Amino acid sequence: MLAAALVIGVVSTGCGKDNGREPGETPKWDPCTAFPDAALSEVGLMPERKSAVQFPGETCGWVGHEYTLNVRYTSGEQAAGWQRVGADPKPVGVGSHRAHIYHLQGDRFPEFTCIIEIDVPEGNVVFDLRKADDIENDVCSDVTRVSSALEKYIPPAK
Repeated sequence: MLAAALVIGVVSTGCGKDNGREPGETPKWDPCTAFPDAALSEVGLMPERKSAVQFPGETCGWVGHEYTLNVRYTSGEQAAGWQRVGADPKPVGVGSHRAHIYHLQGDRFPEFTCIIEIDVPEGNVVFDLRKADDIENDVCSDVTRVSSALEKYIPPAK
């Protein structure tokens, strides 16, 4: 299935563990446990089709009927080192959060991928939406709709 292949390099590693943080350290936000199944279903994703990986931060991916979505959380040094790799970055707002939206620079088919990188106090939450072939609807409109619907489950705005 092409949609499953689009969940880039995402392998199951067991979401929701403590991630080795030190006592007293701020808990890390985990995209694999943050979103209720009902909220994921409402935006067209299949909650049971979830994959997770911990590189380069906490990343979870879901397959939907029309697209795949990866949500990545980076904090600390990972967030500081994260570079916007957008071909056309634009500042946007997602709820009360500041964010940037862009197509992935160097992507062979940028019309199939759009990313929203949202600023949160301890780092960034990145929504990476990819479509297999339906470009009738703008992919950036889709990632805006999805991230806006799920925004209430991410860490508060800076």
